[in-house]
Amino acid sequence: RSAMDHPMHLHGYKMEILEVFSSDRERDCNLAKCNLPNTFNSTEKVRELENIPVGSRPLKDTFIIPSGGAVATRIFTRDPAPYFAHCHMEVHRQDGMAFILNVGNYRPPVDGSWLPSDFPNCNTKFLSSKHEEPHCDCYIDEDAVLGTTLDSTYKCSRKYLCFHEQSQAAAVAQHSTLGGFRMQSSYEMSGRVICGIFVGLIALVTIFFTKISPRLSRNDSSKKAKVSTADHSFLHPSTDLELSFLTQFKVLCISHWDEYRETAINILRVVEVAGLGILTGSLFEDVGSNHTATGFGEKTSLLFFSTTLWSQTRMYPAIQSYFKWAHRDCFDMHKNRFDSLPICLSRIIVVNGSESWWPFLFVFCAYPLASMFGDIGTVFMIGIFLALNNMCYIALGAVFATIMPTVSLAMIGATLFAQTTVICAGFFTQLPVAVGWIRYISPIFYTFKGIVKLTYKWDDTYKCAKGQSAVGPNDCFLEESAAIDDYKQRGINVATFGDPSSSRVYSEIMFLTLLFAICHSISTLYQVWALSRSNDDDNDDEEGLAYPGSCDSDNVNNTGHTVQSDDSENQL
Repeated sequence: RSAMDHPMHLHGYKMEILEVFSSDRERDCNLAKCNLPNTFNSTEKVRELENIPVGSRPLKDTFIIPSGGAVATRIFTRDPAPYFAHCHMEVHRQDGMAFILNVGNYRPPVDGSWLPSDFPNCNTKFLSSKHEEPHCDCYIDEDAVLGTTLDSTYKCSRKYLCFHEQSQAAAVAQHSTLGGFRMQSSYEMSGRVICGIFVGLIALVTIFFTKISPRLSRNDSSKKAKVSTADHSFLHPSTDLELSFLTQFKVLCISHWDEYRETAINILRVVEVAGLGILTGSLFEDVGSNHTATGFGEKTSLLFFSTTLWSQTRMYPAIQSYFKWAHRDCFDMHKNRFDSLPICLSRIIVVNGSESWWPFLFVFCAYPLASMFGDIGTVFMIGIFLALNNMCYIALGAVFATIMPTVSLAMIGATLFAQTTVICAGFFTQLPVAVGWIRYISPIFYTFKGIVKLTYKWDDTYKCAKGQSAVGPNDCFLEESAAIDDYKQRGINVATFGDPSSSRVYSEIMFLTLLFAICHSISTLYQVWALSRSNDDDNDDEEGLAYPGSCDSDNVNNTGHTVQSDDSENQL
């Protein structure tokens, strides 16, 4: 039906060209198509062609089908096999002007054993991330004149012929947007004002915790049992009174809070974190409004810097703090009849609660200045990822501080492990198979993966060269950039059209939470074991001192164990 001639080619055979029929173009064709000829439909015509002597016509493997015409051929087939026939114009063959000549109803083996050993494999990470549709209704131009448009009976089988239905550009048009960057700030209020508001709010909260809350606690100290770890004077419950788990937990949380608050929550920390956020936002100022490929790279640099900043910044102070607590304060608490579990859990809650909100201050300072504050929910989720990453490395520092005999060894061990998780996260180079598994125990890998998936979506675009665009005159989707393809090669599926998993972050949050729980479980179990061992040592010491004749007879009972005097009870 085409209005042009087509060269047709058949693989594997030569055909006898029995007859060629050409249509009357003025009668049978218009500017777009021709009517199908019925020249060879009659039984008489077929018999006439069969009576042509074999070998009396030219043999061809390529012939011309005239526009609106037809060609009658004769083929002598051989063993069962499939043979490919197609138009010899490449663009037409790609558009589907082809068919398979199946000789002898051939069926290939289902296991692929018939393919060559080096046959290319299409199951690559990039191709598997592409969303393909088998066909669509071809575009119908309602304004076309002289009947030159396709009608509703036509189906288009190539992806570039289905852009009007299945492309990212069509999906963007359905959402009433035209490219751009979803995270770009679009508020009338400037980024500096937004940053200043959040800094002021955090400063007020910090003043409350550092100035007002301690005074309220001191005024209420006569009504509540408190523990002070500053001078190591703890609550001493009587020997015949057992405190409940909840009571111990509350008392120990107050104790840990009084100790840790001074170093973790203060005006100096506000100045430090807000200063880092403002400096970072100034260095990446207005990068969210830069829609070029360079701007896309700068946005990614901001995300990566945020991730690395909140990876090991607080790990080293945590090592020093945890070492002192694990090797001295914890044992003092336990000797004063506090159980191991509330001691460890209260420490975990207080430390991570004090450290978890500082990444939010950084994000709410840096990202408005960088013009990447268009979606507050997304910015808040980025803060959650950075807080989880920070807590994971604090938990890692707690593990080494607990199990190592000195602070220096704890620092060295934590540094080696933490740097390994950064280097082997796969950001800098594609990892060998032997060490590729390390990324799955790397908090920074899941953190960067999560915030990249939150930041970049399938409908985000950047400016590109004319002729490469798919959205507007000079706009390309991020998915088509080399950087996104590189991420996919390294296990980060992001900005993929038709793949909802490229924007879901549940698994990343789950793995970060799991790593956090594993690290604290290790340190807690080790600390519980150390406390139980210290109890055994204390019991051995008491038994060694309590033998007849070793103490005053008034202080030894008839079983050979020491008995406290009234004076010692009063002192206790």
